[in-house]
Amino acid sequence: MMTRPGRSSALCAVMACALASASGFAWPQEKPKPFSSVVINETVIGAVPPGRYAFRVTVTSVAPHARIPFHVHCCPGVRYMLEGALTIHWEDQRGAQTFSAGSTYYEGAGANHPTDGMAAANPFDAPSRVLIIELVRVD
Repeated sequence: MMTRPGRSSALCAVMACALASASGFAWPQEKPKPFSSVVINETVIGAVPPGRYAFRVTVTSVAPHARIPFHVHCCPGVRYMLEGALTIHWEDQRGAQTFSAGSTYYEGAGANHPTDGMAAANPFDAPSRVLIIELVRVD
C-alpha cells in the first residue's frame, strides 16, 4: 500500500498524542503571569512647547440626554468612557461619533467641535461618566 508523503507523519503525530493522553502524560503548562498590560490608546500629540506640565485627571459625569455646548480645550488629552455613552461632534471630517463604555478617544488642544452647535451629548436614558487625562501647562 502506498501513501502520500507526509500522511504517515501526520498519522504518527495523532497516535503519539492519543497515547500520551491515555498514559496520563501532561504537556507543560505556561505559568500564569502575575500582571498584564494592554495599550488602549496611543496618540501622537506633536511638539510640546518648553515649560512645566502636569497630568490632570478628571471624571466628568453627564446626565441622560444632556448636551455639552461648544467649548475650546486648553490641553490635549485622552478620554476613556467609564460608563454610558457620549456622542462627540467633531469639526473635521469625522462628523459625529458615539463612544460607549470601555472605548477611548483623543481631543487635541483648541477648538475640536463645530462652533454653531453642540460639542457632545449623552444620547441615552442612563448617565455617562468619562475619565479625562490631560497634559496641562503649570507655569
